[in-house]
Amino acid sequence: MNYAHGNMDIAVYSLEMSFEIGMKCLLQKMHSDFPKSHSVEDFFVVYVEKNPQINQETKTSLLSYLDDFRTLLRLRNVAGYSFENQKELESMGKVYGVTHDSAESFLGYVNNALKELDKVS
Repeated sequence: MNYAHGNMDIAVYSLEMSFEIGMKCLLQKMHSDFPKSHSVEDFFVVYVEKNPQINQETKTSLLSYLDDFRTLLRLRNVAGYSFENQKELESMGKVYGVTHDSAESFLGYVNNALKELDKVS
């Protein structure tokens, strides 16, 4: 909604929060004692890579989402600035669209993972 109204900085920030909340939900559900800082990205990567209970296919999928998250973080660095021309804004909008779709997919993935973990618990 923010993106549709031209609030790129707020839209990108909202996507960033969606990814981070998803990561924190998974870490909490897997009984991980993660840092209570704003960003848990680095901890999440190490946890996923080192956890023997997470199969390789799942690791690959989670780390792929993190690549999109990092793209989003780079996008956020420029989202608050004005643009010289419409072409720059359109280019940024395309990247936003990809990361938005990835965030939506990641949250669906998290939702399914939480349901599966409930069955095991």
